[in-house]
Amino acid sequence: EREKKPRKFGRIDPDEDVIVTFLPISDIQGNHIAYLVAYHKDDTVESFSKTFVLKSLAAGVCLFLLLCFIYSINRNRRLLTGSKARLQRITDNMNEGLCLLDTGHTITFVNPAAERLSQYTREELLGKHFDSILRYHAEAGSLIPNDTVYQSEDHLLVNKEKQEIPIHLTLSPIIEN
Repeated sequence: EREKKPRKFGRIDPDEDVIVTFLPISDIQGNHIAYLVAYHKDDTVESFSKTFVLKSLAAGVCLFLLLCFIYSINRNRRLLTGSKARLQRITDNMNEGLCLLDTGHTITFVNPAAERLSQYTREELLGKHFDSILRYHAEAGSLIPNDTVYQSEDHLLVNKEKQEIPIHLTLSPIIEN
């Protein structure tokens, strides 16, 4: 008759992840005599590998987007700071007095030329109502429009020494959006 070959129970593929269980076997006296070894294919490591790769890729993309966002903010901040400094240099070096007013004619900004003309400091002018340093000729009236360009030579600037200085006044609204 045919000779029986020893039966091989599944080979372990070195590229395959398996769970190995060792079960100790003892004799009646409690002496350890052998182990029963069981192998079972396990997809956990492969699943964790795929999940890890996907999460790492997602984290990398998020980090890249965050770095791009931070770079954009810093770049815009530098551009804005440079633009603000340039505007400050322009207004500081103008020979004409420049005052910015809100819609209630309260002074919100003055350049050095306006300080020199009025003989008030920036701190003294900021928050002051523009009418407190401006006099009108009788025929000019006292109403200055907020929403149109206004030009007049019928105004006098009253400086800190209470001297009246004839000025050419130009008002132009700043329209946002």
